[in-house]
Amino acid sequence: MTQNATIEIQARPIKGLEATGAHHLFIIYKDSQGQKTILRGGPERDGLIPMGIDDIRIIKAPYVKEYKHLFPNDYFSNDHKGNPSSTIFSGTDTQVDLYIDKMWAKAEEINSQGFDYKLPTPFCKADVCHVQNSNTVIRALVEYPDLEFKLPQIDGKDVWVLGVDGEFKHTSIDDVMHKIWAFNTSMLTRKDSGKLL
Repeated sequence: MTQNATIEIQARPIKGLEATGAHHLFIIYKDSQGQKTILRGGPERDGLIPMGIDDIRIIKAPYVKEYKHLFPNDYFSNDHKGNPSSTIFSGTDTQVDLYIDKMWAKAEEINSQGFDYKLPTPFCKADVCHVQNSNTVIRALVEYPDLEFKLPQIDGKDVWVLGVDGEFKHTSIDDVMHKIWAFNTSMLTRKDSGKLL
């Protein structure tokens, strides 16, 4: 007997910040045969430093152990108790594929824009250092094809997710950081080619 294909928003505690209750969101879609695929955003590289300097990168990959290097903190084996999740759509494979195709089109658009991954910072004004992160990604992807964004819950309360209300935009700090990065890269290139003393 086949089951409905589903699209779920899943949440997991942010590694190293579990005590704060902050969560990271990602999408799992499952076809009628039970095959799972992940759609998630994050900095281009794993770790805390890339969160401050990398662009946002969205990936789509089979949700299997062989691909977990693409989403190391988001992979959970089948015997895992489960993350808080909310099902945002259930239907046929064809219906789910249409929604996922639209989400991936939005993901490719975001990937092509070079938006910086930005964490919330208490010392910087929102118009300069606004938040745009993996949680911003998930909301944007879900709402693009007109699905309802529903946060997963724990004990009847929405999980806490930083950046979920963020929006994608470039700011003056992006321009400064990109110029610094470009200058440093050009200096290293010159040094490597022997043109710098």
